[in-house]
Amino acid sequence: MAKYRTTKKAIREKYGDANIYSIGSCNLQFLLKYVSPFAYSVRTEGWACDYYDMGKGIVLCDGYSPIGKKVDFDVMELFDRKAREVWEEYHYTDEDKCEKMITNMLADFVGSIK
Repeated sequence: MAKYRTTKKAIREKYGDANIYSIGSCNLQFLLKYVSPFAYSVRTEGWACDYYDMGKGIVLCDGYSPIGKKVDFDVMELFDRKAREVWEEYHYTDEDKCEKMITNMLADFVGSIK
């Protein structure tokens, strides 16, 4: 499924400010390896952010100009570091195991920020 262009206002109206989490740009690059954004927004300078639907009405916003509640950087760093370790160990030898482990970590991450 291709991501679609939307506005920040439309995302806020659909999900509510309490359910959108700002993760900055590339702070969760390993943790988000196996999910695709459903939408993106632009700004005058170009791409602004991507939106990832985490289920149960929760959205992660990744980009240069993200919206939502800021997630603690140390929490993001911890989870992404663990995901990177899993990816480096398993992605060549057991991709299915790697994907399952990282997907579970992502669910744990989302649970920890709510």
